[in-house]
Amino acid sequence: MNGVVNLSDQGFDKVVFEHVLDTYPGGATFDATDFTNADNIIPKGTLVGIDASGLAVPVVITPGVDDAPATLAPAPIGFVGKTVKIDNNPLIAIYTAGTLRKAALDSDVQDAIAEVASALPRWTII
Repeated sequence: MNGVVNLSDQGFDKVVFEHVLDTYPGGATFDATDFTNADNIIPKGTLVGIDASGLAVPVVITPGVDDAPATLAPAPIGFVGKTVKIDNNPLIAIYTAGTLRKAALDSDVQDAIAEVASALPRWTII
């Protein structure tokens, strides 16, 4: 089986999703150009959107100032479904509806959870 990558040496993979009800059909190619991760992976639970070229990109969260809400760009469509090794624009599964654990998400997503929940109403966040 050519192209199969063993991710078992990447360490602990936390439980992010309790239930998955829907996915982005066919997945999407991830633009890893500006994405860095010390473990050289795209962790499951990474918040993603689709850019103008049709590639999946991580959503940039800009914290709100004073009482202003945080902004999300591009608009999120879901979360990376499975941990994927970063290579030349890998194909990723995107989960678009279900139940997920807030504590398993990145801290910047947790800090903007109200905005994320508003942008992704098909998710139940526990």
